[in-house]
Amino acid sequence: MSITDTKTGGCTLRGTIHVGHFSSSDYLPYEGDYEIDPLITPQVLSTRNKVMTDDLTILSISYQEVSNASGGKTVTIGRDI
Repeated sequence: MSITDTKTGGCTLRGTIHVGHFSSSDYLPYEGDYEIDPLITPQVLSTRNKVMTDDLTILSISYQEVSNASGGKTVTIGRDI
């Protein structure tokens, strides 16, 4: 490959570009859940160097509101399993 400045004829770049190919069979399949329920604690999905077969869905965070004895509302956002 050669790139040349058309105004001056200079600045030539020469080199080789190599595009590698990988096969999904080179990696292990992801075997975890594809639908994730958010928690109030961190979660790590073991996806590094794995092949996924579908989209990952992260569900909306839970929200619950109930009346309390003081006449107000008690709200719970998120949950920990």
